[in-house]
Amino acid sequence: MLNNEILIDGKPLGRLPTSFTAHDTYRRIFGQNRLDAAPADLTEPDMEFSSRNLISGNQVFLSMKAGTLVIRSSSEGKRQELIPHHELRGDLPTFLVEDYTHWLDLSERVIELRPLDNMWTSHSYNWRIQVGSRAARMWKPSTSDNAQLVDIGSRTATMLASRLSSMESPEFLITTYCEDNGLNVDVSRYRLSFQLGRDGKLACLSFPGMIVDENQSAGVMIGLRNQLVLRESCIEDSAREVLIPVGEVCFSCVEGHHTITTIDKGSGRCISYYQYKIDPLLGHLVGNIGLHSKLFQIYLHAVTSHCLPDELTGWTGTEEALHELQSAACKSFQDLDQDCLTLIQKLYSLTPRREYYPPHLKVMQTVHWNKLPPTAQHDSFARASQAIVDLALQLQTFSSQCHKGFPVRNFVLDSVNLKLLSRAALRNFHYHPPESQPSHSIEDASYISWDVGDDADTTQESLVYWDVALITIWPS
Repeated sequence: MLNNEILIDGKPLGRLPTSFTAHDTYRRIFGQNRLDAAPADLTEPDMEFSSRNLISGNQVFLSMKAGTLVIRSSSEGKRQELIPHHELRGDLPTFLVEDYTHWLDLSERVIELRPLDNMWTSHSYNWRIQVGSRAARMWKPSTSDNAQLVDIGSRTATMLASRLSSMESPEFLITTYCEDNGLNVDVSRYRLSFQLGRDGKLACLSFPGMIVDENQSAGVMIGLRNQLVLRESCIEDSAREVLIPVGEVCFSCVEGHHTITTIDKGSGRCISYYQYKIDPLLGHLVGNIGLHSKLFQIYLHAVTSHCLPDELTGWTGTEEALHELQSAACKSFQDLDQDCLTLIQKLYSLTPRREYYPPHLKVMQTVHWNKLPPTAQHDSFARASQAIVDLALQLQTFSSQCHKGFPVRNFVLDSVNLKLLSRAALRNFHYHPPESQPSHSIEDASYISWDVGDDADTTQESLVYWDVALITIWPS
């Protein structure tokens, strides 16, 4: 009476209660659609409602039991019940949980995984799980090799996940086994696939002829946790490459230890990565010609720097970063996108920020350091980064994006005190090799002591000085 609703046995007529339509399971399956409902018939006596119309040939039944929404479907004599997807978290790879609906055949005791965009139709190429036995088995009926999913908690899956842990978390890996091809690992977010050979080597199917190297050190970027080193399978000491995911770079410096650098990959469905060839002859990493790839490499060199030189380059990470940042490769562009500008801002911020204290006296300074070793925070990062931005501003006249609002036009680097920056660069000059230092035109100013006179002085102090000097040199 209060809500002006007609209820039959305490239930609304012709539609579902709000407790049903507001449930997370209902929204995942039906979205914002409201089903035309009727009381369930005698074929499903334990259910409360049924859909008035068929959904892709399925009669749908709904019921609320202890706060859990139960959904069943009936089609061609087969009865299936939906398993809430959150119940399978931790038992299946993340994508097989979040991207699928899971229907239990009540007669055959088989769970079928159907994609969210085609959840009402059964297909032979869908994954299936046989339940009811001591060990559940998951397979695809349509595959000729009868591929089976490997339990993510098994020792096999754990071993393979440990070899790829630098690139991907175990819950995002899909490991399968078949008699013909053995064990395969699908790293879907990177669009990479691996296969375990009979010799125990993990081959990368996405890069034919390459395997995961037992030596996961690239000789540079020491302390970087997220990288995967590959090598050619035919020769032991052959060409090597390193794959590095693209993401937010995080670093932490523990006193007395090397800087630990990680890359936050996020939870997105697609992750980009850069492929760098390890060139021991030239002593550096060779990437693609993209500017963002180069700047990302430079930033990783900088934040992983140590006082000792890297094995591959023979330079510290700071020296290698500055050498590359000032090279022609970082100035061969037509325009700068927002991603490149973000990296330039981060490289710029590696220079400590200096300001006078107090500002009006200019007798002392305050230095704001990053959470990196002092040797990694070079004063030339600000100048080199500013030079790239200045060049982009000069080239924006010829850019095709001028009429669209060129991003460099509104991009401003944090202001620095050039006098304090130059002063610090001169005083730190001897702590870095000349290759990493900019050319300085500033020379030390001559300091005239208070006890040394000048020919132009006419003060009494100067006259006394010259009188004493004459007496000293006067011949006796």
